[in-house]
Amino acid sequence: TVRALKRLANVQAVLGAGVLLCAALMFFFAPPIVFPNITYSNPPAAVPTNNAVNVQTKQIGDLSVTLQVLPGRVGYANTVVVTMTDSNGMPVTDAQVRLITNMQIMDMGTQVATVKGGNPTYVATFEKGQAFSMAGVWVINVRIQRPGHAPVQGSFQVSLSL
Repeated sequence: TVRALKRLANVQAVLGAGVLLCAALMFFFAPPIVFPNITYSNPPAAVPTNNAVNVQTKQIGDLSVTLQVLPGRVGYANTVVVTMTDSNGMPVTDAQVRLITNMQIMDMGTQVATVKGGNPTYVATFEKGQAFSMAGVWVINVRIQRPGHAPVQGSFQVSLSL
């Protein structure tokens, strides 16, 4: 039995040396790491920094609605300005406008502002920590209620920069 144990220990030593030799050969003869020379054709996405992209006009029901976000930057109080004209081109002054903001790709929470009529320009200011807290594309849902008319709604997408 002592002889068998010595033989078993010798076989295990030879097998261990063989494994170490194989590992050394694999390391020595490993193919080189070559990173492919890839030229990416798409430039990285950048958020526009000018305010011109934050002025949009859409047809919502029978109204032509223009929405503008000023200054359109994160870390500032942002003002949403809405103007409307009816199908005759006359300014709408008797509406109640409800604005609901949320980020398009990430739920940053919704903020709601309601602006009543009396003026052809409907203005809502969202304080710095209240809405538009991250750069990117934001969705502003606009719901317009006028006396004697059914409510209409639409959405605008605006890009905010840092």
